[in-house]
Amino acid sequence: MMKKTLITAVVLLATLYGIWQLSAARSFQLFGELIHRVDTNEKVIALTFDDGPSKRFTDEVLAILTAERVTATFFVTGKETTQNVPQARQLLAAGHQLGNHSYSHPRMLLMSPTAVASEIEQTDAAIRSAGYQGDILFRPPYGKKLLVLPWYLAQQNRTTIMWDLEPETDPKLAGDAEAMAAYVIN
Repeated sequence: MMKKTLITAVVLLATLYGIWQLSAARSFQLFGELIHRVDTNEKVIALTFDDGPSKRFTDEVLAILTAERVTATFFVTGKETTQNVPQARQLLAAGHQLGNHSYSHPRMLLMSPTAVASEIEQTDAAIRSAGYQGDILFRPPYGKKLLVLPWYLAQQNRTTIMWDLEPETDPKLAGDAEAMAAYVIN
């Protein structure tokens, strides 16, 4: 009996771990389209930022991007966009793209379809009210998605945008901007 209980516990833990890993997969989801990389012969980088816009960081980031003549996609939250409409408009005026990163930045794994729809639709409305007119891409908070979120996005004909490089999470690179840049460029 004890052995059976132990085996059941191990199988359950392994299953839960597998589901957790699947929810964070950068190149796979169960429903809809997911883009984590675009293959091209050109040496280009799609620069993206998550969260914001904010009074604290937007001006500084914009100044750097303008000085370097670089455009980016900003995956913004609806709450911060609503609170910082002038900063969202600055991003647009500088030629950057706005994408949806949910309204309140929750882990969207176990949310109901109604809650998922609310998070996405409120953010779309905030992005539109800032003046953005293009297609609105979606990036899940923390990169977490499992069933309901990808299903909702597929029903809405929306694409999930992930990433394939995250140098700031590598302990060998995290504190060194030049090392991060070299890693990404290589």
